[in-house]
Amino acid sequence: MAISRDRLWDEAVVLQTPRRLVTVSSSRDAVIFLRKYWRGRKEELHGCALEVCQRSICGLAHPDAARQAFISAARKAGFTVKSWI
Repeated sequence: MAISRDRLWDEAVVLQTPRRLVTVSSSRDAVIFLRKYWRGRKEELHGCALEVCQRSICGLAHPDAARQAFISAARKAGFTVKSWI
């Protein structure tokens, strides 16, 4: 059984929503955002990002893969994404 733990990313991702800026800096932050604060339709990339981030928390996926999946889903959903890596 995998142990659940937060997986910090090398570089935070900043999303611009209509009302505020949101900083996502770990796989756990991404899961919370994907579950509770996602706007619009939850399409295929949303589900993929959620799965990869959850796997990262369990140590079954690399945090970089979770970060990239999250960025792809956020861009597809129309968020303005600020990322320097």
